[in-house]
Amino acid sequence: EGGETVSIGTMDVDSGLVKYDGMGNYASLAAGDNYFDLEFDNTGTWALDADLDVNGDLTFTSGTFDDNGNTIYLSGDWSNAGSYVGSGTLVLDGATTQNINSGGIGNNDDFQNLTVTNNTDAQLSANNILINGALTIGSGSTFNSKTLDMTVDTLVNNGQLTLTGNETISITNMDADSGLVQYIGSGMYLGLSGGYDYYNLEFTTGGGSWQLNDDLDINGYISIQVGTLTDMGFDINLAGNWSNTASYEGTGTVTFDGSAAQTITTGGSDDDQDFQNLIISNTSANVEVVTNSFQVGGTLTINNGAVFDTNAQDTEIGTLSNAGTLLLNGSEILTITNMDTDSGLVKYDGVAGYTGLAAGDSYYDLEFAGNNFTLNSALDVNGDLSITNGTLIDGAQQINVAGDFSNSSGFTSTGTFVLAGVNQSVSGSSTFNNLTVQDSSDDSTDHTVTFEAGQTQAVTGILTLAGNDSDDRVKLVSSVSGAQWLLNSSGTVNVDFVNVQDSDASAGNTISTTNSVDSGNNLNWNGFPSTVVESGSSVPSCESTNTCGNELIDDSVQGEDVYGEEEYYGYDDAAADQSYAENAATDDSEALENTGVEKIVDPDAGSENQQQGPFIKTEIFIDPCAGVSDSANCTEESGITHGRGSVYVREGVVDVNNLLIYPGESIVTDFNDGKSHIIPRAVYVATSEGIVVIRAKQSQTIRTFRTGSAPEAIGVTPDGERVIYTVDGKLARINSKSLQPQSIVNVNGDGFSAITISADGKTAYLANQREDKIQSVNLESGTLGLSYSTGSGPVSVVVSDHSGKIYSANSLDGTITVINGNHTQNYKVGTSPYDIVEVDEKLYVSDASTGQIHVLEADSGQMVTSVDLGLSIRDLQYDPNTRKLFAADYAAGTVYRLDIETLSIQNKYEGFERPASILITP
Repeated sequence: EGGETVSIGTMDVDSGLVKYDGMGNYASLAAGDNYFDLEFDNTGTWALDADLDVNGDLTFTSGTFDDNGNTIYLSGDWSNAGSYVGSGTLVLDGATTQNINSGGIGNNDDFQNLTVTNNTDAQLSANNILINGALTIGSGSTFNSKTLDMTVDTLVNNGQLTLTGNETISITNMDADSGLVQYIGSGMYLGLSGGYDYYNLEFTTGGGSWQLNDDLDINGYISIQVGTLTDMGFDINLAGNWSNTASYEGTGTVTFDGSAAQTITTGGSDDDQDFQNLIISNTSANVEVVTNSFQVGGTLTINNGAVFDTNAQDTEIGTLSNAGTLLLNGSEILTITNMDTDSGLVKYDGVAGYTGLAAGDSYYDLEFAGNNFTLNSALDVNGDLSITNGTLIDGAQQINVAGDFSNSSGFTSTGTFVLAGVNQSVSGSSTFNNLTVQDSSDDSTDHTVTFEAGQTQAVTGILTLAGNDSDDRVKLVSSVSGAQWLLNSSGTVNVDFVNVQDSDASAGNTISTTNSVDSGNNLNWNGFPSTVVESGSSVPSCESTNTCGNELIDDSVQGEDVYGEEEYYGYDDAAADQSYAENAATDDSEALENTGVEKIVDPDAGSENQQQGPFIKTEIFIDPCAGVSDSANCTEESGITHGRGSVYVREGVVDVNNLLIYPGESIVTDFNDGKSHIIPRAVYVATSEGIVVIRAKQSQTIRTFRTGSAPEAIGVTPDGERVIYTVDGKLARINSKSLQPQSIVNVNGDGFSAITISADGKTAYLANQREDKIQSVNLESGTLGLSYSTGSGPVSVVVSDHSGKIYSANSLDGTITVINGNHTQNYKVGTSPYDIVEVDEKLYVSDASTGQIHVLEADSGQMVTSVDLGLSIRDLQYDPNTRKLFAADYAAGTVYRLDIETLSIQNKYEGFERPASILITP
C-alpha cells in the first residue's frame, strides 16, 4: 500500500513486481529504493526521499508520483497513465531497447531532465514528450522520436538523435558542437524537423525526400546515404566532410568553412550528385575530393588562403573564382568553362609524367610541384610562374609570364620565354632557348626585371631585350644592390633601349647594346655612351639659361629635339598648340610659368661633345593666352588640353569605371535627346597613374596627382574640401583645391572596392573585398575605427543619413550586410548584389548577375518584391526631387529611369558603353 513498515534484508532486484496501491500520501517508498518492476496504482500520492533504481519497468497506472528532485535510474520501459511530477532526472540505462510512454504533455506528464546512457536504443512509444530541462544523449546512445513530437529546452547530444522527418521538434538550445542527428523517414518532407543547426547530420534507412526551407549550418559532417536532399536554393555551411552516396539536388551554395581537413565524396557527377555553387573558405587545411568525379554547375569559389584539391578526380566547373589555391594532380580530366586568370594559384603536384595541362593554358599564378610536365600548347601566365619540384618542359612552345618567375627545380626550354609584365623578378638559375623582355608601351615607365644575385640565366638561342624609347626602357637590376646577377648568352643578341646594372655576362658572348644605359658594375656588356644622365638621376642645378655644365647629353639623340615635358597644357589656338608649347619651351619664352622648371636644350645647338644640361621630366604649364592675338579677351575656358595623360571624355560622360564629381559643382542632366549628358565642372578619376582631375566642361585634364601605385577606391567629403583614396594599404587625404597631400592612415590591407563618407564628413567607411569587411576611419584624428565583418566580396558601402546604419552589397555570396551599432545581420538577396539605395525605410538592391532590383524592408530585411529589369544592373542613384530611381545596366549599355513607388520604367536611355556609375547632384 505504502504506509506499512517493510524490512527486507536482501531485496530481489532481478525479477518480480512490486506494486503500490494505497490511497494516502506517502513521503517515501516502504520497500526501499531498489526494484525490478515497479508499479503505482490507485489514488495515492507517492514521493521519493532518495534516488530510485529500477532494473525493470516503471509503470504509473493511476495516482501521483513525485520524484522530489531525485534521480530515477531505469533499465526497462516507462509508462505513465497516472500523474508524474518531475523535478529531477530520469536516466535510461538499460541494455535493450527502452520505450517511453510519457502520458502526454502537461504539468503531470513532463520531464525535467532526461538522460539516455542505453547503448542499444531508447525511443518514444506513445504520446508526445516535453522536457523542461535537458535531454542528454550519452556517447554510444540513441534516442528515437518515432514520429512523435518533442519539446526540449536544451539538447546535450554526445550520441545520436533519430528523427523521422514529419514530427514537430522544438529545441530551444540546440547542440551544434557534438553528436549526430539522423533522419530515417520514407516520405517527402518540406524542411528539417530538427531545425537548421547541427553537428553531424545523416539521411539514411528510409529513403525519404527532404527539402530545405532555410539555410543549413553543419559544424561536423553530412552524409546522404539513402533518399534525396534538395537544397531548394538555400545555402549549406559545412565544417566537416561531405558524403553523398544517394541523391543531392543543389541549386544553392555549399560552403566548406572548417578548421581541419575536409573531404568530399560526391558519388559521381550526375544531376543528383553535383553542386551548383561551391565556396572553399577553409584556410586551415585542404578541402579534398576523395572519390568519384566532381561537378560544379555554377561557380567554384576558392577564398584567399584556402586550398581545393581535386585529388586526380575528373572535374567539371562552370566558373572558377580563385583567390586561393586549386591543387591538381595533372592526370584528371578537367573542364572549366570560365577560367579565372585574374587571381589565385593553380598548383600541379602529380608524381608521374604529363603532357599538356589539365586546366588549360591560361592562368594567373601557376606552380609546378610534382614530377615532369610537358606543354603541348602556348602558355599564358598573368601572375607568377614557379617550379618548386620536378621539371617543366616547354615542348618548343612559347611561355608568356606577366609576374615573377621562380625556378628552384628544373626547366627545359626549346621554345620562347617572354617576360611580359612591368615589374618582374627572376629567381633561381634557368637555361632558356629564346628569352624575350620587351617594353612596347609608351607610358614613360620602364619595364624592370630584378634577377636573383649570384644565379645564372643562360640563353642558348635568341636573347631579346627591347625597350621602346629613352623613357620606356627595359631595366635589368640585381636583387642585391652591388651583387652581380649572372648571364650566359651563347646565341643571337638583340638589345636596344636597356638600362642594366650589376650584371656579369662574362661566361658567354659579349652583349652588344644600342641606345642603352650602363648603370654600373657590369661585365661583358658594350655599346654604352661614355656618360649619360638618365631621367630621375641626381642632376646639377641649372642657371636660367638654355645650357648647363658638367654633364653630357647622350649623343645617340643628335639630330632630335630633346624636351623635358611630361605633360603640357596648350589651348585651342593655332599659336598656342603643342607646337607652340615646344617652341616656347625651347626658346625660354615668357609663356612658361616661372616655377623653377629646368630649361630645355637643343642638342643640335652645338657640337657632339658640347657639355649641356640634363633634361628632367616635369610638368610645363603654358600661359593660355601666350601667342593669342586678342590676348586681352583670352580666357582659360577657350582652350582644350593637348598632350599625354588626358582622359577621354565622350559626350560629357567620362568613360571610366571609378569617378567622383566634385560636390557642389553644377551638373546638367538632359534626357531630351535620349542620352544622358553629365557635365561636371570638376571630376576626380582613379586611374593607373594616380588621380586625374578633369574640367569636363572643356574636356580638360587639369592635373594628375601621382599616387605611386594605382589607387583602388576614391571618395570626396560632403564639403568638397578633401579627396579620400586608398593605395598600397593606406588611406590618403589630399586637398581638393590644391591637390596637396594632407595625411596618410595605414589601413592594413588592400582590395578596397568602395569608399563612402558620413554626412558630417568625419568618418570614412571602406569596403574591403578581399578581407570581407568594412573598415571605418576617423578622418579628424586620422586613426582606425571599428571594423565590421560582412558577407563575401563587398563591392559597395552605404551609410544611411536617417538611421546611421551601414549597408554593404556582397557580390560573391549573394547577401547584403546591415550594421546597426554592434549588431550585424546578413540577408540573402538575389545572386550578386552590387549597389544599395535607401528610400522611405526600404532598401533597393541591384543584382549584377540577374539584372533585377530587389526591394527589402530596411528594418527587418524582409523581401518586398523583385523586379526584372535588364541584364546586369550595377549602379543605382536616387533623385529625391523627382522621386525617380536611376539604374545602370552594365551589360546592355542602358540607363533606366524608374518611378520609386511602382518601379515602372519611365524612360530608357540606350547606347552607352558599359555604364558602371550614375551620379546626380543638386
